[in-house]
Amino acid sequence: MASSSTENARGVDPLPTPRPRGRRRRLALSAALVLAPAILFRVALLPFEVTSPSMEPALATGDRYLALRDAFDPRERERFDVGFFDGEVDASLDDDVESLVKRIASWGDEWVEIEGGDLWAGPDPANLAPVRKSDALAEALLVPVHECAGLAPPWTFPDAPADGRATRLAAGSVPVMADFGEAVRDGVWRDGRLVREGSELVADTALRVVVGEGDGSLVLVLREGADTFRALLAPSERGGAVLAHNLAGAEVAAAPAFSGLHPGSTVLFSNVDDRVRLAVDGETVFAYDHASGSPGDPGFHNAPRLGVVDGALELRAVSVLRDVHYTAAGDHGTQPGGVLTPCRVGPGQVFLLGDDSARSRDSRHFGPVPVERLLGRPVFCYGPAARLGRRAADGTAP
Repeated sequence: MASSSTENARGVDPLPTPRPRGRRRRLALSAALVLAPAILFRVALLPFEVTSPSMEPALATGDRYLALRDAFDPRERERFDVGFFDGEVDASLDDDVESLVKRIASWGDEWVEIEGGDLWAGPDPANLAPVRKSDALAEALLVPVHECAGLAPPWTFPDAPADGRATRLAAGSVPVMADFGEAVRDGVWRDGRLVREGSELVADTALRVVVGEGDGSLVLVLREGADTFRALLAPSERGGAVLAHNLAGAEVAAAPAFSGLHPGSTVLFSNVDDRVRLAVDGETVFAYDHASGSPGDPGFHNAPRLGVVDGALELRAVSVLRDVHYTAAGDHGTQPGGVLTPCRVGPGQVFLLGDDSARSRDSRHFGPVPVERLLGRPVFCYGPAARLGRRAADGTAP
């Protein structure tokens, strides 16, 4: 029995004792798996806080963003992307300002200029064309210049008497119209009051209307110089919508399948970058692109109109809005000495603009900057809570 026990003991190989180096290797691998995401986060992402109003309304003072470094960003580079840049691009900034945020108006190898409040670009300085924003970005950048319940002053009624805050209009076969009694300028209206009075006329405008009860058709009119755009939207009882452009003839777009307005409908009618858009409750009713009949100074023919025909309609809220308007400040791509002078943006350079042009120092002042100064583009807004969420490269919520 003893001999058998000894043989059994000798015939069984004991388990090997783990080597210290193998244990350390496994611990290191586990630590790497835990730390790698955090390290990648620190390397690929940068936190930024917006400290000036120069990018309002898209980016507000106090917004906090995570930007994806350019070297880690797989997204295509697009005109009008938002970029966070090394503060050294503007020599006028204090030494403690480490970065600034602007919109990238050009990725280089072209000529640019600011004319009539718009960006113009092209490969030939003698043959530039206006640049158009995407529909989503154009809507996101609309700035209120007047908001009211109903039609409070400066709205006026040349065609029929009305009280000072008309909230319900009624008409027969001849429309009852109201005129916005002031030229639309590049001011800012916030929280029910004008916070910055504008100094320059704006060509591209919009109307946002929230309707209530009623069986009348809504009439909306936008004007840009000699161009007049007139939209007619029927109530749900009749349905349908049409658009007329005075310089192109009568009707230029129609949506007979439109189900019509109902109480609470929000209508957005805009003319931005030679693109007329009509949307109801966020859904596009029709889109019409045109060539402006009167380029340059819009004069005083930019005040919108609004009215009702074939019935009565409640107006719960009315907003007059404007497009981003780039002023002619600075010496690059503007009018130094009163002469419009295109700016050459070379390969490997970018041209930067602020959305609130009147309060922005950008490439109009300090010229194009090397693209190497780009630190990153936004991917997420992490504060304040009301603005929390993902962001596209142009700063809009996808």
